[in-house]
Amino acid sequence: VEVTVDLGSRTGVLTVPTTAVEGEGSAGAVYVLDDSTGEPIPVEVTLGMRDEGTVEVTEGLEEGQEILQFAPGVDGAEDDMVSVDAW
Repeated sequence: VEVTVDLGSRTGVLTVPTTAVEGEGSAGAVYVLDDSTGEPIPVEVTLGMRDEGTVEVTEGLEEGQEILQFAPGVDGAEDDMVSVDAW
């Protein structure tokens, strides 16, 4: 038996890769690079719905803002930057 559960969908929301987020439930953090030191600094965010490979950010980021693609400490993490996208 194959079961599919539709949890709904949204449009016009900000999403980031799940690899960029630390945290569970609705509280989390993503990382940006400090302009003066080049070091990653956390930005607190509120999380929403999750999908395969992405998570909705409902508060704390703006569309087009650049964040680290991988949270520090994630295996294979690099300093690659990605832009926050609206879907």
